[in-house]
Amino acid sequence: MTDTRGIVLDILLENENNGTFINRIINDVLDKYAYLDRRDRAFIGTLASGTVERRIALDFCIDSFSNAKCGKIKPLIREILRLSVYQILYMDHVPDSAACNEAVKLVSQRHLDGLKGFVNGVLRNIARNNEKIVFPDIETQYS
Repeated sequence: MTDTRGIVLDILLENENNGTFINRIINDVLDKYAYLDRRDRAFIGTLASGTVERRIALDFCIDSFSNAKCGKIKPLIREILRLSVYQILYMDHVPDSAACNEAVKLVSQRHLDGLKGFVNGVLRNIARNNEKIVFPDIETQYS
């Protein structure tokens, strides 16, 4: 079984750390993992590009449900939260419980076990309350 979310996490970290265009990173990674089946490759591409595309909305959501603001969260944990919140809010075929559980597994795999409770708590809170999230009205904010 391939760790598709781990691959996406590495893509997001490279994008964040090096500023490399997300499409270039995704294409390079999908070339590297050409042996993956079509569904896994599509999942990786959709999750990585969607997380970057909606980064501002994801950060707003994380900031709304976490005591620690995105800018203060370790980059690795921030990216795990972002990719997981993207799944909760925008990927209807991924159960919220799977997004939360896989995020906690990623935290553990990256040897940050002390933050599993934080990640789980933030994500479960978002999953329980995602219908109540009210994003700011851009037109009102910038007029």
